[in-house]
Amino acid sequence: MQRTRNINLDIIRCMAAFCVVSVHFFLNCGFYGWTFVGGVPFAACCMRAVFMICVPLFLMLTGYLMNNKRISKRYYKGVVKTILIYVLCTVCILVYRCIYLNEPLTMMDMFTAITTYSHYSWYIGMYIGLFLLIPFFNNAYHGLSSKKEKAMLVFTLLFLNTLASLINSIYLPIFPTYWAGLYPPMYYFIGVFICDCKDDIRVSTKWNALLIIAAVLLSGSHSYFKSYGNGWLADEPGSYGDIKIIIIATLVFCFLLRVDAERLPNIAKKIIYKVSDVSLSIYLLSWIFDNFYYKFLNERVVDSVQRFYYYPIMVFLVFGSSFVLGVFVENIYKLIMRLFAKK
Repeated sequence: MQRTRNINLDIIRCMAAFCVVSVHFFLNCGFYGWTFVGGVPFAACCMRAVFMICVPLFLMLTGYLMNNKRISKRYYKGVVKTILIYVLCTVCILVYRCIYLNEPLTMMDMFTAITTYSHYSWYIGMYIGLFLLIPFFNNAYHGLSSKKEKAMLVFTLLFLNTLASLINSIYLPIFPTYWAGLYPPMYYFIGVFICDCKDDIRVSTKWNALLIIAAVLLSGSHSYFKSYGNGWLADEPGSYGDIKIIIIATLVFCFLLRVDAERLPNIAKKIIYKVSDVSLSIYLLSWIFDNFYYKFLNERVVDSVQRFYYYPIMVFLVFGSSFVLGVFVENIYKLIMRLFAKK
């Protein structure tokens, strides 16, 4: 019996890819050097709070989908696609650097670029490690006897990763913070727990949406007022373990999981499926188009705050271009797999 594809999971993957491109807008437009006074910086802080859920969504989706994986030869073969897509995307980036940027790259430079997960590829290095641990994580999770114990596992990771540091910053520094930054397994187990308890989630999509708006406004306000009158003084860029990001990411994941997407027209579903299929390539290849498009923007719009108004144009260009090249990479991957299958 053929399994029905859950479009909600594809929407989550599309959202994650879109957020990657969007959060890199802030990295490339000079946002972190702004003086945070006025309505535009406040709006930007709120938008950034939303887009920082990109990696958390990918990790929670991994937990949601792979929570029953066990140690097997077939399981370990599953990482081949990720690695091959990564290599193909990196080759595209290196070709761009050689031809367009005129960089005299040697074979050793290219080998180093692939093996050190350069450009935006740090996620691949993290994911491979997580992938190797997933069967053991699943054994540990399913070995617990009750949902209460499973909830305690998630809370313990949440505490070690985030709450201990937060409590120490407010009260006496009495909790161990050695494990701060342990966000990949934390988000993975959050995804596993949501999958395990999805039938028990009673919050309506309306209230879920209101909670998301409230969390975004609170997070944006915190970042804005902490940095008020200065440059960026809130969390470091890339702080995916921040409690505010955890809350927003979890709320958005649950909202997208429960929203009624089956009523969408078939053309919309086909677009969602295609974007979802090449989401990893969009993530990786966006480095090329960030480098290409933002060079033009930053040369022509000197005031970095004014660049904020170009957000829709820049994200549309980068996302669309990355998608087109991502489809090409996906087809190359399929061709390679067919050639190996014939041998």
